[in-house]
Amino acid sequence: MIGIISEGTSDQAIITNILSGVCKIDSSEITYIRPVDNVDETDINGNGNLTLGGWSRVKMECESKELIDQFLTIEGNEYIILHIDTAECQDYGIDRPVKNKEYCKNLRKLVIDEIKTWLGDYPNDFAIYAVAIEEIDAWILTLYSKGDSSTSADPKSKLEHLAKRKAPSTYAEGDDISRPFRKNKNFQNCMG
Repeated sequence: MIGIISEGTSDQAIITNILSGVCKIDSSEITYIRPVDNVDETDINGNGNLTLGGWSRVKMECESKELIDQFLTIEGNEYIILHIDTAECQDYGIDRPVKNKEYCKNLRKLVIDEIKTWLGDYPNDFAIYAVAIEEIDAWILTLYSKGDSSTSADPKSKLEHLAKRKAPSTYAEGDDISRPFRKNKNFQNCMG
């Protein structure tokens, strides 16, 4: 079983479709740790509002490790995908590197190093880092446009223009727009 801690539910859908296409993992093998879309008021009051997302909630969970511990203590639960966008990276302490051919690689490393500080001494061999340069919309953009989507200053607007639809903000919208990723062939074509 794989867990996902992400900024939003649309991000969970996009990651799920990629896992389906690349690793042949279906949604029954995935647990959405944060945010949770199907909780009741009792859950919300007792768990610090699990429905909320954003980078600050990803950080909060990495620091508290409460839901991470709950997930990893169950036999067969081995990995957690930690998703975060870099659009607001300065808000969580990252100084953007120089924009050169190594920009994405360097920015990703800086973000992963920061997440590791949030985790502290906690063993992080469970973590799979899904760092989206700017926004996860840049990943979807590869379905609609050839070229390096990480160079777009505003991938959300570019995606909306090219796809002729609003960028996803719900699980259903994220699932629908990223559904082509369920086929490995489409994913490989997007990789350039």
